[in-house]
Amino acid sequence: MLTTFVLPCYKSPHGHLRAKACWLSGVFCDVEFPEGKGTGPTYFALFQQCCQSLSDPELPVRVAAVVAIRNFVEEVDNEDLVFTLEAIVEKFGPEIAPFAAQMTSNLAASFWKYANPDAGTDEEEDEDDMSSIAAYGCLKALNTLLESVNTLGELYPVLEESLFPIMQRFLSTDGQDVFEEVLEMMAYFTFYSPTISDRMWLLWPQIHSCLLEWGIDYWENILVPLDNMISRDTARFIGSKNPDYLASVYQMVQHSLSGDYDEADIISAPKLMEVVLQSCRGAVDQYVAPYMALALAKLNTAKSRSLKDLLVTVVANALYYNPALALATLSQSGAGAVSTFFGLWFGMIFATRGPTTKPKHFRGVDDDEDEDADADDAATEAYMRRLAQQAKQLGGGDQDDDDDSDDEWTDDEEAQTPIDPIDPFLAFGDALNHIQAAFPQRYQTVAAVMDPASQTALQAILAHAQKTREEAAAKALKQ
Repeated sequence: MLTTFVLPCYKSPHGHLRAKACWLSGVFCDVEFPEGKGTGPTYFALFQQCCQSLSDPELPVRVAAVVAIRNFVEEVDNEDLVFTLEAIVEKFGPEIAPFAAQMTSNLAASFWKYANPDAGTDEEEDEDDMSSIAAYGCLKALNTLLESVNTLGELYPVLEESLFPIMQRFLSTDGQDVFEEVLEMMAYFTFYSPTISDRMWLLWPQIHSCLLEWGIDYWENILVPLDNMISRDTARFIGSKNPDYLASVYQMVQHSLSGDYDEADIISAPKLMEVVLQSCRGAVDQYVAPYMALALAKLNTAKSRSLKDLLVTVVANALYYNPALALATLSQSGAGAVSTFFGLWFGMIFATRGPTTKPKHFRGVDDDEDEDADADDAATEAYMRRLAQQAKQLGGGDQDDDDDSDDEWTDDEEAQTPIDPIDPFLAFGDALNHIQAAFPQRYQTVAAVMDPASQTALQAILAHAQKTREEAAAKALKQ
């Protein structure tokens, strides 16, 4: 009867029939269908039609759909519906925001049911496998729901009541199968909540223990909530002594950079040091030297361009944090350490390209993909040819057409970063001029290690920066 008479009414041009279809779907959603209660194609078809009716042009239809969905949500008690809910939430997230608290509570209850199955016979073990899949589906649906209400920050403290026990339990050895999803859930709460609650901070030591014991593969996922906590509640991060979050960061990074791990797995470790130096400027002087020591030590053995770039960026952030302190630390690292580092840094500026067309230390773009030696050499050679051509053009030389150069360059031209408005030539020129004026001998030492092609390119870039500055000044006068 529902299939024959109710479902067709959802397509009716008459609003009162569509509203009645929603009402009937909600009334009969708990009946025993041929496939069982709360399951089967007819049940899911009714549910999906109710969700689609949330965007109906007629207000009475939308109201009826809201009431009907409330009845469906109360029936979240099987694996298939969990995955249907995930798809529905993803598609109709904003419309179902009023039901977020109830849906979260019901999905959390379902998760606990599937996450704690009873062990027994082989048949029960097969059912346990299905329960694990359903538990995973619950987490995915919950994270989709959290994403859908990200503009309603006041909801997150309410939703945290239902979901904190899940995060507390599974940010541990028990949660190795769903660790990534639980960290994603924590990331939503640490980013979108009006404030980071006291109990969310209780999860930091658990993450610390997981990383040191078995979670090195999850560095990228771990970085996100820790970054949120450091940048959004810097005072608590710095001021806490029990636990000591600053010491925790150092221990996690030291463990990662000094251990025998794949470089791709620890790429986020230097990023966490960057977060601390950028967010806590003037408050963590005692960690500048240890951070630089870790970065410089790993830089001597690192093989991948991406990790080398991030390690150099840690030292660059230390220079930004406190130039005098960072330079003193470099000087104490050994004879010639300052000139050696700046020589390496400038060399990477001209020889390294990130995932966009912007030189890395020019614009702060990170490359998280490992490249083999052959690919690195080819990219460097192609870039140097391109840079030499640009230098020739900037210096007023012949502008020969080089159709092959564009074909060799395959980076994504459309990528954007928050600092795109900054002119890279002006920024680099200003920084280099300052170094030349403040440290003339050191500048000459660094410049001496550059090959002729790089020196030519450098002078062309400085000339271009000056020309750009003059043109901008002339334009401003006209306005």
